[in-house]
Order: sequence, then C-alpha cells, then structure tokens
Amino acid sequence: MFAPVLAGLVGGLATLAVARRGRVGRVGAGLGVAGLALAGVAGCVAATVWYLAEYPSTDHGFPSTTSATLPPVTAVVLAVVLAGGAWLAVTPPRWLAGDHHGRRVGVAMALVLAAGFVLSSRLALRGVAGLDAGMMGYLLLVSPLVVLTGSAAAAAGRSFRSGLAAAAWATVLGGLLVVVAWLAEAPHWYRQGRGLLLDGEGGLGVGANLGDAVWWTLIVLALWALPLGVIGAAAGSARARAQAELA
Repeated sequence: MFAPVLAGLVGGLATLAVARRGRVGRVGAGLGVAGLALAGVAGCVAATVWYLAEYPSTDHGFPSTTSATLPPVTAVVLAVVLAGGAWLAVTPPRWLAGDHHGRRVGVAMALVLAAGFVLSSRLALRGVAGLDAGMMGYLLLVSPLVVLTGSAAAAAGRSFRSGLAAAAWATVLGGLLVVVAWLAEAPHWYRQGRGLLLDGEGGLGVGANLGDAVWWTLIVLALWALPLGVIGAAAGSARARAQAELA
C-alpha cells in the first residue's frame, strides 16, 4: 500500500505544481532546502524498503505473535508525510518561502535535531547514564526546546513571521531527517541487545522501530514542538517590538 499511495500523491502534487507554476509565478524555497527535503524523503523511502525487505513481519511480546511491520494506516500516513514534505520544500507558500532569515534558521534547527538524535543514540550505546533508556527523553524534552529557542531567536530583531517560518521549516525538514536517523540507528541498538530505540523495550522485533519512527516523530514535532515554536516566535517578536518602542 505504501508504494502506490506515495506514487499517486507525488504524481498528483507534481502535476498540480507544474500547473500552478505556469499560471502564477511562485517563489521557491531554494536549492538547499529542496535538496535537503528530497534527500530526507529519499532516505525515508530507502530505509522503509530495507525494513520491509529484511523484516516484513515483527514479533510482539510473550508469547510471541507477529504482525505486519508496516500496517496499512501507518503506510498511508508515511506516504502522506513524505509527499507533503516534498511538496512544501519544492513549492512552499509565499509567506514561508519569502522569509530567507527564517528559512536559514529553520534549516539549522533541522540539522541540529537530526545530529542531536544521532549523538544521543551513540552516547547511549556507550552506556552514558540517562540515555540508555531510549530516545523518548530526547524527543519529548530536547527537540521541543531546540525549536522553541530557535524560533524565538529567529523572531528577535525581525518579526513573528520569521520565527514562524523557522519553526515550520524545522518541523518539516527535521521530521524527515529524524526518521532517517531513527531507522539507521535502530539496528545498532538491537545488535547490542538494547531493544527498541524509543524506550529500550525488549521482546519486539527490529521492524517495530519503523512504526515508532513514523508516529512518534510526527506526534512530537507536529503536535508538541511546532506549537512551542509558535510560542517562541511570538515571544521573540514581542521582545523585538518592546525594544523598538523603548528606542
């Protein structure tokens, strides 16, 4: 189900993008953003194919039962997220594409989110206290803090729109890169007998990481980090207005 849904969405959005670009001039997000997003999409697709080829079914609990590694609902959600991410990166709305400062800060935050995820995973594999219980703490605490502070910094001295653009790009690009990092790191945990990358839970097959990577990244970044990013943008722009009034 994943392949035809993704192909259908990408084909439809590509057709719509060509049609809209022919009627009205649209501002692109730049080659850097588009390339990073498409690399994230390609990485997610490649990792998903690998997981499905290596672990088409996943063991669950005791007594052991099996289920599909990529159930239909998760397959559709993943296809929609990947197609939507590519769409926003290639043909973003004007308010999102036109703010160059917010875009640069958003890209930097996305790279920090992915690099921090990998670094935390590697430190956990080395037995660093507080990290060996899984990546849930990083997702729930560190990633929202990165988006909050980065959006506030983007809005400071600029405008609320800059902070909002930074939060949006960090969520879109960071989500894609974190999923790739998650799926790349999970086999290392299993080779050391540490269980799931999310919380270290044992008794589940490696393929369970695929669903965790999709759902938890989407939930944390879209429903937790992005709203905090909006709050950070509002706080940063309010401070900038106050300083301007004092001046």
